[in-house]
Amino acid sequence: MWRLHLLRRSDLLAIAVALVAVGGFMLMAINGQWRLLPNFGFGPDWHCTYVGKGEPICAKDAPKPN
Repeated sequence: MWRLHLLRRSDLLAIAVALVAVGGFMLMAINGQWRLLPNFGFGPDWHCTYVGKGEPICAKDAPKPN
């Protein structure tokens, strides 16, 4: 007969945190918006925006005057 091992409060908290983290990553992947990488691989002088459909639109900043 199997013994029932009850979960402690810390075990339940760890499971809940893991589920929230996985859910957050899934939402970011489904939407295609990884806000952690706003420039989509370009340098810091580029500004990219995700318009909702298709690829992001990126524009380079104007050169700074001397």
